[in-house]
Amino acid sequence: MTDDESGMRVDRFLEAHFPSLSFSHIQRVIRKGELRVDGKRAQPNQRLQTGQAVRIPPLRLEAPKLRVDPGGADQQKDREFLKSITLYEDTDVLVLNKPMGLAVQGGSGTKRHLDGMLEVLRNPQGQRPRLVHRLDKDTVGCLLVAKTRLGMIVRAGSYDRTMVRALGINVTPIFSLVFGLGAALAAFAGVLAAPILSVSPGMGDKIIIIAFVVVVIGGIGSIKGAFVGALLVGLFDSFGKILFPSVSSLIIYALMAAVLIWRPHGLFGTA
Repeated sequence: MTDDESGMRVDRFLEAHFPSLSFSHIQRVIRKGELRVDGKRAQPNQRLQTGQAVRIPPLRLEAPKLRVDPGGADQQKDREFLKSITLYEDTDVLVLNKPMGLAVQGGSGTKRHLDGMLEVLRNPQGQRPRLVHRLDKDTVGCLLVAKTRLGMIVRAGSYDRTMVRALGINVTPIFSLVFGLGAALAAFAGVLAAPILSVSPGMGDKIIIIAFVVVVIGGIGSIKGAFVGALLVGLFDSFGKILFPSVSSLIIYALMAAVLIWRPHGLFGTA
């Protein structure tokens, strides 16, 4: 069991890894004790934990019904279309700019929809991106798609924590972990800034604008971009104070403007 699958129900685990299995088949395998967790029988609603060993019996899987697609032309078109409407992407989440007239999920008479297109992004482990929320067919807006189960829980919980709890997911420890991680990063930043700035509750106000400039120059979502952006901002600010002291405070903003004109998404940002 991986960290991303920790807390997943046994039946949901089988559904995720073997999407062609029917609900009744999954329940039968678990009920007969053919599936074992750490060598013991499991219940369908039992939640798995990181490091546990899951023994899965030989399964008779039906071949998935694939649509006729000579040469994978339709799949390639779906990949290109998803790439063209991608606003942001990282290891956990995908943000899509949903156009008007395109359904998010399938239904009666609906053959082309975003949920079906996400099948082309299935990873080698068999996991596919999952919708965090829905938008109406004629609505234009940002659509969040989770690439990992943890990302899905965090994003969905930020929208409607009560609904996520109703689905049997305990979001309290997950949100506590996310909050703790954010607080730890803020504390680490304070330790780094303390030797340079005076320590006070509002000490971050002096550098938050510079940090924003660094992120914009490097590209939102790029760690490498933030590193390169910080180096550029530091160099331009230092040389600006020596060579052009009267306008030194404007130099880093001029750098940001020049980068945005050349690359609107930053040096390492994705379109």
